[in-house]
Amino acid sequence: MITEKLSHMRDTLSFMSTSHTPSGTVSGNRLMEADKSMRLMQALAVEAGDPLMPLQQLALLVILYTQGEMSQASLDGQTNVTGKATNSRNLIKLGTGNRQYGPGLELVEQVEDLLDKRAKRIRLTPKGRAVMERALAKALPNDTASFPPAPSPT
Repeated sequence: MITEKLSHMRDTLSFMSTSHTPSGTVSGNRLMEADKSMRLMQALAVEAGDPLMPLQQLALLVILYTQGEMSQASLDGQTNVTGKATNSRNLIKLGTGNRQYGPGLELVEQVEDLLDKRAKRIRLTPKGRAVMERALAKALPNDTASFPPAPSPT
């Protein structure tokens, strides 16, 4: 269901080229969904401290907020981004950063997988969760049920 919402969000962000009715006009529902998506993405970028944050990074935050902790392989599958390196760079920027990219936003963190010590799992930090909740409250004050949060990690 969340994957469908993210896919729908991606679709509505590009509604001008893909969501025309047979009469050539854009449907009202698609415009309303596009407006919601744009408001959420703008509020999330501002709350995260980077008003020019790429859409791919915003999508990662929404996925982690709604689905919770997951492996990077699962996250790669959710985003439909070609190449693991793109998500890795985005996670570095959303995480603690590194020498090449500078300091990160500290919105996500990697933790050791309890079942596979070689693997890492990705999750929102408390700061990342708070940023997402503030963005949802600002962008969709009467519709936060559209993006229900995953349970907090214990």
